[in-house]
Amino acid sequence: MMTQQQPQPQPQQQQPPPSPHGNNNHYHLFTGSTSNGSIKSMTMKGSSSSSSSSSGGTPKKSDVSPRVKLQMEKHERELDQAILKWGPDHPAVAKVLGTLGLLNQHMTKNTNKAITYHEEAIRILRKSIDANVDGGTALETLKEQLAVALTDLALIHEQTADFQHALDEYTEARQILQSINRNKSDPRFMSSDFGVDRISRAMK
Repeated sequence: MMTQQQPQPQPQQQQPPPSPHGNNNHYHLFTGSTSNGSIKSMTMKGSSSSSSSSSGGTPKKSDVSPRVKLQMEKHERELDQAILKWGPDHPAVAKVLGTLGLLNQHMTKNTNKAITYHEEAIRILRKSIDANVDGGTALETLKEQLAVALTDLALIHEQTADFQHALDEYTEARQILQSINRNKSDPRFMSSDFGVDRISRAMK
């Protein structure tokens, strides 16, 4: 009489350790975004955001190359590290925010996220300048960084036909650069100066 062979128990697949945030994707401290591209929340200025935009500012996943995605994740990790090391209002944080703003502005074409990053960088730089707390960075350099951030934001507003905001930002950037003796041969001054000229003509 043949004995019936018992099925062998299958070994259980080892699960990765749980994330403190309740999932196993890389979680970004500042924006609440995960590595799969979703946006959980926007903590900046108490605003909220989703992974899609009615204004067409968010590209489809297929439109973002793996190389660009890796760059984004790298700078998001740098932002996490800067916030943990220096706190959320340090100029070092503003620098990484500016980089993320440019990546979203020019590489992923995510206008909404680019604006949010640039605006938060500007807020931090204004606060640092007003308090004269620069973490070892010269005050003149902070003003220069603020002018560049304003120019980057102005370009987005110009491209989206938000001309009044663009004019205000280009004008302020130019005034800041003039106050630290940047002359007309300085590329940063030229960017803001030409921006003022373009917007002034567009608004006539």
